[in-house]
Amino acid sequence: GINAEYMGAQMDDYDDGDIDDDEDEEHVDGQDADVDEGGYEEEVLDQDSTAAEGVSTVAIFPSHPDGRFPAGDVIETLIGFENNNEGSFHVEFIRGALTYPGEYTQFAQNFTGTLHNTTIAPDQESCLLYRFAADINTDPREYGLLIEVFYTDDGNVTGFISTAFNSTIAITEPDLGFDIQTSLASLSIFGIFGLLGFGLYKFLLRKKKFARSNRTTNAPVTQKRTRSPGVPGEVDLDYVSKEHLALAGNASQRRKKGSSPSRRASGGWK
Repeated sequence: GINAEYMGAQMDDYDDGDIDDDEDEEHVDGQDADVDEGGYEEEVLDQDSTAAEGVSTVAIFPSHPDGRFPAGDVIETLIGFENNNEGSFHVEFIRGALTYPGEYTQFAQNFTGTLHNTTIAPDQESCLLYRFAADINTDPREYGLLIEVFYTDDGNVTGFISTAFNSTIAITEPDLGFDIQTSLASLSIFGIFGLLGFGLYKFLLRKKKFARSNRTTNAPVTQKRTRSPGVPGEVDLDYVSKEHLALAGNASQRRKKGSSPSRRASGGWK
């Protein structure tokens, strides 16, 4: 089979961004990906449905090792091709498809195929990059995933098909960049801060009203005697000195004594 160390090294190269598309790689719409309908079969004189002797293939998914693929996301696949044959092989085409679980002959969706122009010499290994994406409207559930590699012998006489992957995977809800749990947590935090802010506002407002009420209650009450305008003879005594008030009081007492009835009757003072 494929050397595990070789595929591990390819994974490292992938993580470092050192694996690029093949220069002659060309993408073909999924509707034309079937070998029976495309032009690939016409170029092959003898199409064989099995792998060539001494050839091993395997597929791994670096960014989705758990086999859960969000609908609409582009999934990158590393396909290892090992040639232990005496002759070279020319990889021409890779395609993938979704099948219904338990019914691997019933295709649910064909993926876009990729044309390659890569020759693998005897006793050599090669890593091929294949991209596919399930339609964004695909029902989230388990499916069978089939990835096949089409190649010819050195003389381009006989064609072969190797199955790089044929197992169950899961198509999940589209990844829209919206995490429900994170969003709920954020809303909860905003709600808590909102309640704290509202409580602080109410506390400060109540404290302000209480302080204003205390100032009104404790304010000193002053009364000022003022002269009423238009009332004759009314004097504001606050502006009269004590000496004048004393003199005015003595004068008032003398007037009362001088106007007694006995003195008026006798005709005055003698």
